[in-house]
Amino acid sequence: MDWKDVINEIRRVLMKHHHEITTAPCLSDFPNGSCEAANIIAYEILCQKGFEPELVKGYWDDGNEYHCWLRCCGELADITFEQMDEGSELFFKSEALPQYAKYEIDKTSANEYHKIKDCFKRRPYDLKATVDFVLSKMGN
Repeated sequence: MDWKDVINEIRRVLMKHHHEITTAPCLSDFPNGSCEAANIIAYEILCQKGFEPELVKGYWDDGNEYHCWLRCCGELADITFEQMDEGSELFFKSEALPQYAKYEIDKTSANEYHKIKDCFKRRPYDLKATVDFVLSKMGN
């Protein structure tokens, strides 16, 4: 299974089972308002499957708004792409696309995943339980 297959399967699980995920309340309306949590989960699962993804957090509107996506194997994936402008897709080649070009990428967060992962510590989330739930539904 390549990394895109893994991402597609994670999306399928989140789309089908988001109302059942009580360990990360922000996923209850997936994909809306869940870019950070969904991409952290995808990051964790990709790592467990032997891939080396990078979690990216980009800011705009003077840092008041942000969006998260993944880089892996020289490409990008936005697991919550429906939140973006029309024409957005799950997989894309460049952050130069108009819907992503407006973001100023936080290089520290992009290179230090644990800083983004802290969102699970600041909120009533259980990362391990959420990842385990998603993994249990993959392939089903």
